[in-house]
Amino acid sequence: MDNAKASDAKQVVSSNPMGNIESYFKKFNIGSTLNKCGVRKLKGISPLKITMSIFALPFIGLNFFRGLVQGEREAFQKDAAYNLLNPTTLFFILAGLSI
Repeated sequence: MDNAKASDAKQVVSSNPMGNIESYFKKFNIGSTLNKCGVRKLKGISPLKITMSIFALPFIGLNFFRGLVQGEREAFQKDAAYNLLNPTTLFFILAGLSI
């Protein structure tokens, strides 16, 4: 009987996925974690905004290439996203998370 009630529950779909992603990032202190891992802004846009944009892509139905490389909706260029995803940067992020 409980399974029937669970299957009748409706999924809540947000028309603004970025609002949900921002609240998720705030709740889990992703910005502070990036900072502790040594990911900092050198110039331009903050790494947190780039990370949020990359994180949001599957929720808005775009892949990395269509969303960031071809897309014109972002306030940063594709090089900023590629620099964040650089293997050296990712190593420091993962090493910082394991501490």
